[in-house]
Amino acid sequence: MKIISRKKIHTLHVMPNDTISLHYKQVGTFPNGKEEILIDKEVLKSRIGREMVLNEAVIFDVEAGELGDNTKDGIGGAFLST
Repeated sequence: MKIISRKKIHTLHVMPNDTISLHYKQVGTFPNGKEEILIDKEVLKSRIGREMVLNEAVIFDVEAGELGDNTKDGIGGAFLST
């Protein structure tokens, strides 16, 4: 996996019953430069299940085979405790 972007964030105190979700947003831009969200869909949601203190976020590129033999391409994100 190749890191695309990584940055420090305000500390998040995550508890076992908190949830994390994956959203897909598609944004359209008008000729005047104004943006409008065309699609905002939650595609996956799960309980976190344990207590964590998170202080960094990362977006990464997934290459073929990294998340299973049938993976061709992908992109992902993660919250980290550093």
